[in-house]
Amino acid sequence: MAETHIRRLIPEDFDLVFEWENREELWQISDESGPFSRAQIEQFMQRCLAQPPQDIERWIIEDAEGQAIGMVDLFDINRILKSGGIGILIADKHHRRRGHARRAISQILTILRDEKWSFIRALIHEENAASRFLFEGLHFSEGARTVHRGKPALQYVCALSEWTP
Repeated sequence: MAETHIRRLIPEDFDLVFEWENREELWQISDESGPFSRAQIEQFMQRCLAQPPQDIERWIIEDAEGQAIGMVDLFDINRILKSGGIGILIADKHHRRRGHARRAISQILTILRDEKWSFIRALIHEENAASRFLFEGLHFSEGARTVHRGKPALQYVCALSEWTP
């Protein structure tokens, strides 16, 4: 079984984040609309690296060799309610469908559960079968149907007090 590790974003990740955020083929997967300037990425990273953390966190996903292969974002974080949204990206196709996303999100959910977060949610376009399968397999419950950026989407929710890996 392949190994997957997560780590918090560090300033040295700038070039990697800049490259991934500006890869056009990832915009549909990541729900972004780039391109992004160096100044925009710098500003985004400053928000992620703020101490104490504010409303967004980015984690880097690494494979067994320590190669960065993707990222997990926690966003719309409400520190009082201990809740927020989650999104994941495995950057290169050859790293997908190998369990990295499942293991990375499981690690994040364990951290959040241990920090006594109440719930986490994921907004997934209905057409994104791989993400729906991923989050359903991690015990997220399908919630409200909505439209996001002109596409039908589903809100998935996970109560962290009840979550087990």
